[in-house]
Amino acid sequence: MVHCRGKRAECVKRGFQKARRNAGILCCTPHDLRRTAITWACQGGAQMQEIESSFGTTPEELRRTY
Repeated sequence: MVHCRGKRAECVKRGFQKARRNAGILCCTPHDLRRTAITWACQGGAQMQEIESSFGTTPEELRRTY
């Protein structure tokens, strides 16, 4: 469950779109942010097991994609 200012968020998609627009970002999805975070974790020297558990990805997906 996602909360914003102490209230339950009704629609995460609308909130993400509004935040993206307010930041002046033309095109970005939550998946883009996930992939960026995994890439930074890999570049930062995080252990594969830590990345797998943090992001819910499989070892095969990490090897294939990153």
